[in-house]
Amino acid sequence: SGPRIGPLVIGEIMYNPPSGSNHLEFVEIANPTAAPVDLTHWQIADGISFAFPTGAVVAATGALVVVSFDPGAASNSALLASFRSVYGLSAALPLFGPCPGVPDNGGEEIRLLRPDEP
Repeated sequence: SGPRIGPLVIGEIMYNPPSGSNHLEFVEIANPTAAPVDLTHWQIADGISFAFPTGAVVAATGALVVVSFDPGAASNSALLASFRSVYGLSAALPLFGPCPGVPDNGGEEIRLLRPDEP
């Protein structure tokens, strides 16, 4: 069978920030639908690797961002503040991480995978 599409999409990938700082790389996951989407068992694969935690949700018509560092770790507060400041992001936008692996800026594939229907 062919690929399953939606309901979420990769909205943006920042793989080579102008500053060259790896902590500014990200993948944005967007939900264009009118309903929230539970990300339990969803993952990002290939060029980078990230499995969403149980209970993670993308709000209806909302988005979230996956970053290379752990945004919840107190030791990363400076990275978090820098990231939000550089991109002008509000504290309301959910950030997830850490996302192991850094895209090599050479055209590799990044896929958003959702679980199969039972």
